[in-house]
Formats: sequence, C-alpha cells, structure tokens
Amino acid sequence: MTGIFFSLHHTILFDTALLVISLTTDPSHYTVNACLQPICTLHGAAVVTVEGIGSTKTKLHPVQERIAKAHGSQCGFCTPGMVMSMYTLLRNKPHPTMEDIREALGGHSFIFYR
Repeated sequence: MTGIFFSLHHTILFDTALLVISLTTDPSHYTVNACLQPICTLHGAAVVTVEGIGSTKTKLHPVQERIAKAHGSQCGFCTPGMVMSMYTLLRNKPHPTMEDIREALGGHSFIFYR
C-alpha cells in the first residue's frame, strides 16, 4: 500500500481518496477523503484504495493507464485521489457527462489543469 500510505502524509484538500462500497441490498460506490473520514464510519463497508483497482494482467486500471500515458500527473500527490474519483464516477455512471466529470473532480487541488 505504498501509494496510499505515502499520499496520506502529503495530502491537501481531497487529494487522497478511497472508494467506499456500502454493503447493503443495493450497494453504492462513493469516494471519500482518506485523511478526513473517521474510520469508525466505514464499519461494514468495503474499502478500496488506488492499489486495489488495477488489472491482474497489466497491474493498472484503464484510468491509471490513461493518466500515465497522457502524462496527466503533476507532482503525483493528487494522482491517487484523481484516479479514485474517476474510477468511482465510472462505476456509478459508465457514460458520464462533462458536468459529471467536473463535479467528480471538483474537490481536487490540481490548479494547473483548470
């Protein structure tokens, strides 16, 4: 868990995110700030970090692969949070609109992309 551990010590705003899967009769996926979410609120939920979304073949999820190929990471601190927000968005909405994307990434501090 090096990526999430490293990022937890260097995060600002919403840069380190976790995918939380509510384990109810109708499971839902949502992203939370790993630094601000009290661990007791995650009782009974499945938690996935950026290391848990990759492929067994390529070791990367398509979101991670596309960010890497497009040189979409600045310093790298915000990348895990961006990846998890995009991954969660695509889990909930396979065909998101531009507004959905803006909303999903709105809490991140990557100021050079705006």
